[in-house]
Amino acid sequence: MAGRFQGNGSSASLTELSELRRRYASDDSDQKVELLMGAYRHDDGLPWVPPAVRLAEQQLQEDAPSDHQYMPFLGDKEFRLLASRVVLGQNSPALLEGRVVCAQTLGGTGALSMGARFLHQVLNCRTIYFSSPTWQIHESVFTAAGFRDVRHYRYWSASGLSLDFRGMMEDLEAAPRDSAVLLQACAHNPTGMDLSRDQWRRVADLVQEKKLLPFMDCAYQGFASGDLDNDVWPVRYFVERGIEFLCAQSFSKNMGLYDERLGCLLVVASHAASCPHVVFHLEQIELAAYLTVPRHGSRTAARILRDAELCQQWKRDIAAMSGRVRRMREELRRGLEEVGAPGSWSHITDQIGMFSYTGLSPEAVKHMVNDYHVYMLSSGRMNMCGVTSHNVSYIATAIRNSILRATSGDAKHLNGLSASNKKLQNGTSAGDAKHLNGMSPGDAKHLNGMSTGDAKHLNGMSTGDAKHLNGMSTGDAKHLNGMSTGDAKHLNGMSTGDAKHLNGMSTGDAKHLNGMSTGDAKHLNGMSTGDAKHLNGMSTGDAKHLNGMSTGDAKHLNGMSTGDAKHLNGMSTGDAKHLNGTFMSIPSTTEIQQNGTSLGVAKNNVNYIFNKLPNGVYIP
Repeated sequence: MAGRFQGNGSSASLTELSELRRRYASDDSDQKVELLMGAYRHDDGLPWVPPAVRLAEQQLQEDAPSDHQYMPFLGDKEFRLLASRVVLGQNSPALLEGRVVCAQTLGGTGALSMGARFLHQVLNCRTIYFSSPTWQIHESVFTAAGFRDVRHYRYWSASGLSLDFRGMMEDLEAAPRDSAVLLQACAHNPTGMDLSRDQWRRVADLVQEKKLLPFMDCAYQGFASGDLDNDVWPVRYFVERGIEFLCAQSFSKNMGLYDERLGCLLVVASHAASCPHVVFHLEQIELAAYLTVPRHGSRTAARILRDAELCQQWKRDIAAMSGRVRRMREELRRGLEEVGAPGSWSHITDQIGMFSYTGLSPEAVKHMVNDYHVYMLSSGRMNMCGVTSHNVSYIATAIRNSILRATSGDAKHLNGLSASNKKLQNGTSAGDAKHLNGMSPGDAKHLNGMSTGDAKHLNGMSTGDAKHLNGMSTGDAKHLNGMSTGDAKHLNGMSTGDAKHLNGMSTGDAKHLNGMSTGDAKHLNGMSTGDAKHLNGMSTGDAKHLNGMSTGDAKHLNGMSTGDAKHLNGMSTGDAKHLNGTFMSIPSTTEIQQNGTSLGVAKNNVNYIFNKLPNGVYIP
C-alpha cells in the first residue's frame, strides 16, 4: 500500500541540474569538467575563500565567544547599515534621508522571497515580469509567494546571440500599470548580457511613465566588472531618479559565503514616513517564515566592511575573481577559433560575469556530457568559473567536436548550433552544398554572401528551406520551379525584375492599400510599420500580415531582430519566419504579448508604492 507522502506519481523526477550534479559526482573520468553550479572556482578548479574572509574569521576567533542568542528581527543592525552602503553608496541621498529599510535575509534568494511576499501580500501586486530567459529559480520564488500572473519580457536575441533591447522595451511598454518587473542589476544570469547606461536610462523613463514597480536583483555586485561601484550604477541611478523600488542583495558570490546564506532586502521609499510601515510588514513575513536569521555570516561581513584594511583586501579579492573569469572568456574564444569550431564566438567575450549563454543546442550539449564528460545545462548555459587554464583547450575541442557530431556528418548547416546560434558564417564556400532538396528548415540555410549559383533553387525545394537568401539579386530566380504562388511570391503578372523586395523603397510606393493587387509590391524591405500593411482578406502567402495583427509587431522589416517580429497570428512556419536570412523560432504562447494598449502616463513614481500600505501600525 502506498504511503501518504508518495503523491499521485510513481516517483519524483530529479531536475536536470540535480541529475547532472549526481552524474558528475559519480563520474570517474580524469577529464570531467563541471560547468553547472553558480559558484566561483579558482584556476585549480577548487573553491576559493577570499583572503579578506579568512582574516575576518581569524579576528572573530579572538573576540569573546558568541552567546548563541536569537538575532534581532530583520538581522544585525550594524551589518544592515554597512550592507546598504555597499549597494547604495556611502552618501546615498536615500540613506541620508532615512527612507531605506534593509532586512537581513537568507541569501539573495531569501531576499527575493521576502520581497515577493511583500509585493503580493502587502501591496496587492498581481503581475510579475521576468526577462526571457532568466534564472530558473526566479519563477519558483514568486509563484510560491502567490503570484499567478507571471509574464516575460524579451531580453535575448536568439539569432544574434545578443541583447534584444527593442523587444524588452516593447514588452514592458505593454505591461499593465502596477506590474512588478524583475531587473538584474549586473552580470545577467543566464545570458551574461547587461544593459548599457543609456539603456538603463530609457528603462527608468519607461518605469516612471508606466508606473511599474522595479525589483532589482543584485546577486553579482563586483563580479561583473571587478568594481563594486560600477556594477551597481543602475541601482544608484534609480535612487537619483526618485524611483521607489526593491533590491535583493547577496554576499554569496562576492564574499564566497555560500553556506552562510547572507543577503539583504532593501526597500527604497520616497519618504521616511513610509519606513515604519515597511518594517512592520517585513517583520511579519520573517516571523512566519523562519523567525530570525543566523549570526556568523553577518558578523564576518560586518567585520570586513567596517575595517578599512580588510575592506581594501576584499576589493582586491573581487578584482582577482572577476579578472580570472574575463581571462577565461578570452582564452576560450581564442581556443574555439583556433580549433575551427563552427560559428562565431564573439559573444563569449561580449558577455560578462559568471555565466555564458553559449548557443549550443541540446543535442550538442548531450555530446558534451556523454562523450567528453563536460557537464553543462541543455540550454547551453556555462559557468565560466569552471573554465581554467588547464582545461580550456579541452573544452574548446569538446565544443567543436560536439557541434560536428550533432550534425551526424551533415557538415553543411551545423545542426549542432541551436536556433539561438544560427551563425553559419558569411563566405561559406559554394561547395558546401548548403541548400539540398529536403533539408529541414532548422538547418540554417540562409547564409549571407552565398553566390546565386550555389544550388539554391532546386526544383521542388520546400517553402521553408531556402527561399530568401540574403544578398540574392532580385532577378536571380526567386520563383522556384513548382513553388506555390504564396510561397515564392509570384505576384500577379509582376515580372521577376519588378522590384518586389527592394531595400529602401519609400513607404509611399506600395503600402498595401485595401484592394491593391497582389502584384503591387507588397513585401518591401524597410517599409514602416504604420504603412497599412495588414489588409483584410489578404492571403497568407501573398502578404503575410494577417488581419488583426498589431502594428507594433513590425513584421517583416529588413534587419529586424528575431525577437522584434515574431507574433504573427496563425501564420505558418514556412511562410513568415525568414526575416532577411535569419531563421526565426515561433514563440510559445506564453511568450506572446498581445496587449499593446497604453495604460496611462505618470510623471514619476513618488510615494506610489507605499501609499498602498495599511496605516495600522507605526514603529518609531
